[in-house]
Amino acid sequence: MLRIAFWAIGMVATVMGAAVGDDGPRAPAPREKPDRQLTDVPPLPMLGQNGFQLNRNQLLATGLRSLEGFDFKIDPDTPIKELLPIHPRIKASSGPLMNVDDLRIVPEVEFQGKPRENDLSPAAATALQVAKARFLDRKQQDGFLLALRQDRRDIAGLPFQMGASCRSSKERTSDIADAARSVRTLLSTDPKASDPWPMMMFYLHGRHLTRLPHADATRALAKMVLFSTEPTAREEALIALGVRRERDYTDILLAGLNYPYPVVAQRAAHAIAQLQRRDLEPSLVALLSAPDPRLPQKREFAGKTGPVVREVVRVNHLTSCLMCHPPAGTGEARRQTAPIPVRGEKLPSPTAYYSSVGPALAIRFDMTYLRPDFSALLPVADADPWPQMQRFDFVVRERMLDEKEAAEFTTALSKNKPDKSPYRLAAMAALKELTGQERTAAEWRIRAEAPRK
Repeated sequence: MLRIAFWAIGMVATVMGAAVGDDGPRAPAPREKPDRQLTDVPPLPMLGQNGFQLNRNQLLATGLRSLEGFDFKIDPDTPIKELLPIHPRIKASSGPLMNVDDLRIVPEVEFQGKPRENDLSPAAATALQVAKARFLDRKQQDGFLLALRQDRRDIAGLPFQMGASCRSSKERTSDIADAARSVRTLLSTDPKASDPWPMMMFYLHGRHLTRLPHADATRALAKMVLFSTEPTAREEALIALGVRRERDYTDILLAGLNYPYPVVAQRAAHAIAQLQRRDLEPSLVALLSAPDPRLPQKREFAGKTGPVVREVVRVNHLTSCLMCHPPAGTGEARRQTAPIPVRGEKLPSPTAYYSSVGPALAIRFDMTYLRPDFSALLPVADADPWPQMQRFDFVVRERMLDEKEAAEFTTALSKNKPDKSPYRLAAMAALKELTGQERTAAEWRIRAEAPRK
C-alpha cells in the first residue's frame, strides 16, 4: 500500500502539473552522442516527397475516435526530414539566467512549429505525426527521438534517457496504472476535486509526504525545498527533512548548489544551514572558489570541442508528448497509453488522464525520455480552448556556443565582482549560519585546508 500511495502522489504530480519532479532515485543515464547514434547502425530508409497515402476526405469527415483504426501508409522512400515535426522558430538567446525568481524568463524549447496550411484537421495532423514516429521506431529502437535529436540542435543537449534507462519495470508500470485509476475515481466522485491543481497541491504538501517513510518521499521533499514556487510548501518540506535519513537527500542538495539558476542554489545553501549539516561545510567552501555554473566551459560536446553552457529551459507539457514519450503501438506488447492533446480542441476530462486509448493519438507513459527537475504552471497567450495556465517542465540543457555568444555570456556574468556572485554569497551566508562565524572567502578556504596540513 505504501508503494501505491506514493505513486498516487506521483501520478497527480505528473498528470496535473507538479511543483517538483516525479521520479525517485535512478542510476544516471549514460550520455549519448547525437552525431553517432544514426551512423553506427544500419541507415534508416530515406523516405520520398509524397510518401503518405492519405484519404483526406475520410480524415476530415471522421471524428477523433474513428481515427484509431486508420491505416497510414508511409512510403519507405520518404526523406527522414519529412517524418519529423516542423521546425519551430528559435528565439535568439538572451544570455544567462540572472538572479531573478521568475520562471517566465526561462527560455522555452518547443517540439514543433505552427502547422502549415493544409486540408488536414488538427486531429488528423496529430495522428499523422504519431504514425511517422511509430514508423521510425519500428526501424530502430527510439528511432524517432534519435532522428529528432540529430536534426535539431536546440534539443540535442536535453537530458534524454534512452534505451533501458527510459523504460519502466512491469511492477512500476502496474503501480502507475493502479494509481491513475485511483486518481480518476477520485476526480469523478469528489465534486471538490473538479479543479485538479489544488488537489495536487494538497497531496504534495509537505505534511502529507511526511507520512510516507519511503526514500522516494524524502527525495520528493528535497526537490520541493529547491524547486517549489510556494514559500510555505518549501518551508514545511524543509522542516520535514530534519527528521529524515540524510543519505536519501544529500545528493539533491549538493546538486542544487551548482544548478544554473541562482535562486535554486540559494535555496540549497539555505537548506544546508537550516538542517545544520556541518558535514557539508567543505562543499560550501568549495563553492567560494568554483566558477559560476552559468559560465561557458570549453570541452567536448556532440563530437566537437568548444564553449558549452548548462542552462535551464522549459518545455510545455501539453504540446511535447512525442518528445518525452514514444508513440503508442510500438515495442513490447505490455504497454500503458495516454491520449495526446490536440491543438484547437478541448483537453480531455481529468477523469480520462492516463486512461487506455488506441494508438492513433496516444503515447506510452511506461517509457519516459525526458524527466523534469520540476514543473510549474505558467500563463500561455492565446491558449483557448486550453487553460491559460499550463504546465511547463524544467530541465537543464547543454548547448555549444559560438565564440561571440560565449563572450557575451562571460561579459554578462563578469559585471558583478566575484565576491558578489549569487552562488558565492549564498555559500557565505550558509557558512555564517552554520558556524556562527563571519569570515572572508580567503579565510574560509584557509580554515578548510588547515586540517590537511
